[in-house]
Amino acid sequence: MTNWATYLTDAPFSTLYRALKGNGHMLPIPVVFNEVIFDDDFVEPGMRALLTGIEKHDGSTLNLFFYFGDDEEYNKKFFRRTFYSKDNTKQLLATEAGNYDPYYSVFVDAKDTVSKYLRFF
Repeated sequence: MTNWATYLTDAPFSTLYRALKGNGHMLPIPVVFNEVIFDDDFVEPGMRALLTGIEKHDGSTLNLFFYFGDDEEYNKKFFRRTFYSKDNTKQLLATEAGNYDPYYSVFVDAKDTVSKYLRFF
């Protein structure tokens, strides 16, 4: 891991945003998810993706953009049956339920530490 990645892992997302603003050449950044960011999404701890962008939403919220397409085979083992069929009779994987898209975005609190949710690799 490079020095900047070590530094930014322990920093708040607002610092990551400032570091990448104007340094788009640093993107995409390979990441592993440490924790679920939003409960109703398909992302699970251990999944890999590319951080492809970060935008300011408002003063305290940032929007993170990811691409999962390059790691779909690796990520298959992390999918859980957490989505219900249309008739609510069985639980499905996100891919079976139509809730998976390799392009994913999520909002985070700018004060949260990057390592709470992500690690760089």
